[in-house]
Amino acid sequence: MLRRRAWHGACRGRRWPPRCCLAPDWCCCCRRRCNRARWRSTMAPGCARCKSRCCSSIRRRPASAPHSARSRRPLSSTRCACRPVCNAPPSSAACAAVNVHLHGESTMYRIVMLFCLGLCAATTALAAPAPAPASTAPMPLSITRAISADGVVSIDNGAGSIQVLAWDQPEVQVTGTQPAAAKPPVIESSAGRFALRIRAKQERCWLVVSCSTTLLPVNLVVRVPRGVQLDLHSVSADARVQGLRGGKLDFDSVSGGITLGDATLGAARLHTVSGSLQVDAGVARLEANSVSGTLRGNTGCAQAQATTVSGDIDLRCARVTQARLKSISGTLRLTLSALAPGGSLSLNSVSGDAWLTLPKQLSARLDAGSLSGSIGGALPAGVTVREHSVRGSYGTGAGDIHVETLSGDIRLQQGG
Repeated sequence: MLRRRAWHGACRGRRWPPRCCLAPDWCCCCRRRCNRARWRSTMAPGCARCKSRCCSSIRRRPASAPHSARSRRPLSSTRCACRPVCNAPPSSAACAAVNVHLHGESTMYRIVMLFCLGLCAATTALAAPAPAPASTAPMPLSITRAISADGVVSIDNGAGSIQVLAWDQPEVQVTGTQPAAAKPPVIESSAGRFALRIRAKQERCWLVVSCSTTLLPVNLVVRVPRGVQLDLHSVSADARVQGLRGGKLDFDSVSGGITLGDATLGAARLHTVSGSLQVDAGVARLEANSVSGTLRGNTGCAQAQATTVSGDIDLRCARVTQARLKSISGTLRLTLSALAPGGSLSLNSVSGDAWLTLPKQLSARLDAGSLSGSIGGALPAGVTVREHSVRGSYGTGAGDIHVETLSGDIRLQQGG
């Protein structure tokens, strides 16, 4: 209100009679010496041109003494220009009839207008019909490459499924279906290596400020020579492997699981975050890791190492040389058909239970302990029982069995 009165008083002064009135987003012009061309704008219909009587700056006086000589010292200056409402009669009443605004108020006006325009654009985008999603109709996929019998085959599929079948042909054959939106697979092929990577993605956006990407499923059937080294990688795709003989398997996934059956492998390394692991094949060296997924298997693992955080482990092994099972809160179950001479078993858990089924003919030393849990079952003869631990020997005590939990129970059985 102070500024409005100050400008209004300046326009009504005798020393500076008004010459023209500007548009509502500026002020009254009260000086004669300007009419700078760079500030001009087009006239509104019915307006005559300014008679070179526009001011580029105006001196604002305090409202308390608008006409005193002391207050003629300028406090601030604002640019003025000839605007559409311009050639008003040279009277203070006509000049005051126009809505007078300062430069700061004009800036606020522009900010409000920009905000309103942005809001209108957002409303229009919401009201507009969503674009039709990309076609997800399945399309056939067929790839064949030659490879040596002991080569390396690497398959990387984001979502869907991977089924690996062994055959006697010296080549890799990949068949299946993929969505039409999927990009062409990336293929690397040589005499001793075949690698395929495929990702099918669908992106959806809202107001061009938020987007989400969804992996579309791709179902693959891969036929490989029986003795190859197989590397499988996925985000959420599940895998199933059958028929391999003597090779190696490496599986890595986030939420996908794997089922290994009807195979005899020299080594297998399985890693997943939340997927399930099922091993129903002969594996000489088994390494399995999971966070919340479960591990189950019936295998002839000579060496086994399995670790989980909250997932359960349930393994049946024919003849074990070395086995180490570890979990934080999952339950550990291990069933042995035989323990190799000098073999060792280790089951370690924090809050999960540990169940161990031993063969009748066994030669091993037992060391079991639980801080707050119980220990029971088929304990060896002449066992030494203490407050939180049990020690004894089966047979001649050629092997080692170590079972330890913090708050879980320990159960031993014989005759499996």
